Amino acid sequence: MNLLLRKRIISTLNICSILTVVLLLAACSSGGNTNTTGSVTATTQSGTAAPSTPGVGPVIVQATITVQPGTTAQPGTTPVQDQVVKLADRTLTIAQASKQAGTDASSSAISITVTVTNTSNASIMNESGFYLLQSAEGDAFGGPSSVSTTFFGAIPSHSSRQGTIVFQVPTGAVSGIHLLYHPEIATDTALIPLNL
Repeated sequence: MNLLLRKRIISTLNICSILTVVLLLAACSSGGNTNTTGSVTATTQSGTAAPSTPGVGPVIVQATITVQPGTTAQPGTTPVQDQVVKLADRTLTIAQASKQAGTDASSSAISITVTVTNTSNASIMNESGFYLLQSAEGDAFGGPSSVSTTFFGAIPSHSSRQGTIVFQVPTGAVSGIHLLYHPEIATDTALIPLNL
């Protein structure tokens, strides 16, 4: 008798379990955002969105070259020409940009002689991550492969630091390449064409 009672209880539990699963599956398949044709309908959400504000893009330097006062040239040669970029708290002067053979057949070395002058009353940073090369297609090449030893570091107020940084880039990206200068102050970002 006891065995028969156990079998009935187990059978009843099995039937209840199956019915519960069937009901859950039916509830899941018939719920949600569906209309009578079975397609999904959109649910309108309410809320407010904060207005967006445009960011500040880089200073785009035109491809003009200024001749520094006091520079002279030997007869029959072109005077030394520098690119001068005046920013909020510093001035960048690119004295020379040149292209040489790279570390392998598919790369070129871009060498840039830069002077950073602190025009503010506080110290400014000068880090390797501030300097990138950007191709005409928008590809960015960072991490100078070599640099003058004392070029990077803090620059005291009203002081200058000069150095030569060298980038290894694919030779196909050299045409129309720019120096992207992105310092710790975002509004001092500049995009400078290189005269190679």
